[in-house]
Amino acid sequence: MGWGTFNAFEMKPLKLNYYLDEIIEENQEVFGDELAADWVITELRTALRRTRQAYPGIENRIGALEKCYFEIEQRLIEVLLEQQDENASELVSRLIPGERSLTPHFEFDVEKTLTLVSTSLVKQGAKMLRKVNSKTAFLSDRDADWYRGWFEEWRNLYLAAARRGEEIVVGATG
Repeated sequence: MGWGTFNAFEMKPLKLNYYLDEIIEENQEVFGDELAADWVITELRTALRRTRQAYPGIENRIGALEKCYFEIEQRLIEVLLEQQDENASELVSRLIPGERSLTPHFEFDVEKTLTLVSTSLVKQGAKMLRKVNSKTAFLSDRDADWYRGWFEEWRNLYLAAARRGEEIVVGATG
């Protein structure tokens, strides 16, 4: 929805209800009846408030690879291999999509998955990403500014999460 998980409940009530109704209708097997769905949403709202209180500013620690996942992944691997980082491909292939599913009991399609990047992998990723200069990594392509902007946002998420000892939840949407 563009609002992000932590800010979704700050939408205007009519707009929020429109989205929630749509989500509930599409996933009735998950939510059950209307009363059960209301309970789940109330619990989610409470959990998000608690999380925001426990981790101040978490709602602003986001990163996206908007329509450039593949290009950034490929270029990042190339740059790291140029720096003699033999683990580049394996590490990048776990940083971008996450390393384990948070929703294994739900059969979402690949465009609606939630995965987790552990604290240890976040730290490894941040260490590796510190070595990448986005100004030189994304020079030759005609869309370099586009890629650089998304890459820097995503990179900054990893650096911030590593400083705080946090995990990262990855949500793929289509």
